[in-house]
Amino acid sequence: MGKVFNTDGYCDPEINYMVNLTERLEEIRAMVDAEKYFVINRAF
Repeated sequence: MGKVFNTDGYCDPEINYMVNLTERLEEIRAMVDAEKYFVINRAF
């Protein structure tokens, strides 16, 4: 059986697709530290 997407709970790299977000999180942290960020929430 191949890897599957998991959208709930613990992800196991052996059976679930994984995305490395380290670089993006570093960019986000730099923006937060510089107070240069905003949030957009969609209506329900």
